[in-house]
Amino acid sequence: MAGTITLIGVSKVYPSRRPALVDVNVHIDKGEFVFLTGSSGAGKTTFMRLLYCEERATEGQIIVNGRDLNRIRPRHIPYLRRQIGVVFQDYRLLPERTIWENVAFPLVVTEWSRREIERRVPAVLELVGLRDHAQSLPRELSGGEQQRAALARAIALNPSILLADEPTGNLDPANANAIMDLMEEINRMGTTVVVATHAETIVNRMRRRVVHLHAGRVVSDEDPGRYRHEA
Repeated sequence: MAGTITLIGVSKVYPSRRPALVDVNVHIDKGEFVFLTGSSGAGKTTFMRLLYCEERATEGQIIVNGRDLNRIRPRHIPYLRRQIGVVFQDYRLLPERTIWENVAFPLVVTEWSRREIERRVPAVLELVGLRDHAQSLPRELSGGEQQRAALARAIALNPSILLADEPTGNLDPANANAIMDLMEEINRMGTTVVVATHAETIVNRMRRRVVHLHAGRVVSDEDPGRYRHEA
């Protein structure tokens, strides 16, 4: 089912390293908003990378939007990723393209018509409050504005799932809260949202489901939850 995520007995072991994930069992329903927390090295980024096939699990089963990722063929991965928007801490915008071109990029790659692109891009930029910056280059924007642009690009294809890996890590508190408010709005529109974060204040303010990882294991899963401090 679109917008659902299931991990069953998932472990990930990198060569010559301790396990990044150990026997992880998590189910996320369509339309949920989930925080993934834990200290550096807890396995948050690995968890996220498994969901869009940047990594493959060593053991266990992962089902995203009804597809078993253990069985997915490499040529089908780009089609899976069209249904998953991803936002990173460092924005990853194309530096010599305008904000309009950055947001349009996934639409161009997936062969949307010019007419559809010209309708979709302004609508997404309006949603994130950047319509007046459409012709700006990324370096002309503040960090908060660049993350808004990255968020706009991530949702341009209207994905059923939005993954955000430390999306507020480079932002001041005001901009961080603004980005999270946008993600809440996107979630209210029906998109499943999973956010990996260290942002204790945001997690405690928003009172959403919190899945906490420690040394690759899920040690708590609470809804609503609060940021968990480790001894």
